[in-house]
Amino acid sequence: MWREQVSSLSDIRRVIAPDLEGHGQNPSGEPKRSMDEIAGSLAKQLDRQGVGSVDLAGFSMGGYVALAFCRLFPARVGSLALVDSRTQADGEAARAGRDQLIADIESRGPVAAAGAMLPKMFTEAVAADLRDEVEGWMCQQPTAALAADLVAMRDRPDSGATVAGLAVPLLVVVGREDPIIPVPEAEAIAESAAYGRLVVVDGASHLSPIEQPQPVNEALRKHLGS
Repeated sequence: MWREQVSSLSDIRRVIAPDLEGHGQNPSGEPKRSMDEIAGSLAKQLDRQGVGSVDLAGFSMGGYVALAFCRLFPARVGSLALVDSRTQADGEAARAGRDQLIADIESRGPVAAAGAMLPKMFTEAVAADLRDEVEGWMCQQPTAALAADLVAMRDRPDSGATVAGLAVPLLVVVGREDPIIPVPEAEAIAESAAYGRLVVVDGASHLSPIEQPQPVNEALRKHLGS
């Protein structure tokens, strides 16, 4: 999902875009069921690669992982980018929705996740082949991994205090047409940080790094000082 950013940023940074355990092309290990566990697993992956501090970017659910990482390992974070993500914990209605989707996935498999989420992912103008490719990614994920992700998202803590306490630069990126993360919410996140900056991406819904990679790449390059 970060392929355009990996390509764009590799001339200025060593770029690591890990698959979570039990996801994508990383079938080893059991999927984690909390953001803290996922963040801890990420720290171990970085340790194995000899990486100390990082400029950290989290996209959608990855933003929740990034926020947990910032809380658990603040000395390892040189800067943070939250892309189409939020800091608030789930409310009761959102938690109930997660539970219903877990039940649907366990009943019908990953196609249930694709059916529920894909309509929120792109604008109507997205190329059909890109939409179909992302749907394929969703449908290839193991049922257990998707269910574990939903549990981790449902039970994650509020991260407002983590953002407010950041002592490093924060970039907040959001698609102008994102129905999941409204622009005013993203603006409030940026304003809550001491060194926050907001970039709104025109022509993008929730998957802005995929649907409109160029402005996202430019925002990240500026954020990284290049």
